[in-house]
Amino acid sequence: MPDHDAALGSADRVFITAHPSEQVPSVALRAGEAALRSYVEGRPTLRAAPDTVEGVAVDRLRRLFARHLGERLPDDAAGTLVAAVTAAAVVAALDLAVSEWLAAGGEPDGVPVCEERFRAVAPLLPLGP
Repeated sequence: MPDHDAALGSADRVFITAHPSEQVPSVALRAGEAALRSYVEGRPTLRAAPDTVEGVAVDRLRRLFARHLGERLPDDAAGTLVAAVTAAAVVAALDLAVSEWLAAGGEPDGVPVCEERFRAVAPLLPLGP
C-alpha cells in the first residue's frame, strides 16, 4: 500500500515551515505537491489497497489539511468553510491524480501527467475570506 504516513509527514512539514503570510491556496498546493512526491517516490512499494484503508488514509490527509488551513484563516464560519473546501478539493485532486497514475501503470514517465492532473485544481480553490 502507499506509505500514507510519509505523505502525511511531507504535507505536514510544508504547513509547519510555510511563511505565515503565504496565501492559503499556495500553501495548500505546495503541501499537496509534497504528498504527491512522497507517493511517487514510494512507487516501488505501491500496490492496491482495500477501499476502506484508502478511505481512511484520504480522510486523515483531508483532516490534516483542514486543520492547518484553519489555523491560517479567521476563526469564524467563513474561515472554517474555506479551510474545509480547500482541504477537500486539494486532497480529492491528489487522490484522483495518484489513482489515475497508478491505474496507468505508475511508471516514472507518467509522473508529469500526474502532477499536471493534480495542479488542475488550482483555479478551483477559494481564495479565502
